Amino acid sequence: MCRAFPWILSVALLIAALGAVYAFRPLSYPEKREKMIFADLRQARDPIIVFGDSITELAKLPQRLCGHPVINAGIGGLRIKDFDTIAPRISEQHRPFIVVIALGANDRGSEDAGADTSRLLRRLRDRSDKIISLSVTPDPKTDDLMRRANEGAEISYVDTHIEETDRRDGVHLNAGGSDKFLSALASAIQAECR
Repeated sequence: MCRAFPWILSVALLIAALGAVYAFRPLSYPEKREKMIFADLRQARDPIIVFGDSITELAKLPQRLCGHPVINAGIGGLRIKDFDTIAPRISEQHRPFIVVIALGANDRGSEDAGADTSRLLRRLRDRSDKIISLSVTPDPKTDDLMRRANEGAEISYVDTHIEETDRRDGVHLNAGGSDKFLSALASAIQAECR
């Protein structure tokens, strides 16, 4: 027993050290961005939450619409399926007045975009009575899959009318594309407020 004690103690110390290293690992960018979104939500009552990818994150969203604070919950680089856990977690602490989904730019060519959209819409249905989806993907096939998923869920799918010339690198918006995105977003939210 005495000879085994130092070995057992060494293993226990190694496990404790590995646990400490894991506990202090650096946060990934999506984790950092999510913490920023939670900080914004702490200040908000009955918010309008706009879930999206880099197109949303980079947009200068209005601070308020229809008397409600607008929370930019865009996280660059993420796909629709990445929001399966993120969106419910973000929206569970504060019941949103309106949820807006502006995803799909990172889902170009995905055969699963429709199924991923349907699953996300089901997960958000109990979080808000008002859900709007905006078209932001540059890929017509992905856009069609997402449109059909929204129609199947009886959720409004707003065409932002963003053209190829409204994108600076084939994905991200230039000034003209940003204006179209923000105009479509504001119009869709104001229509839902009525």
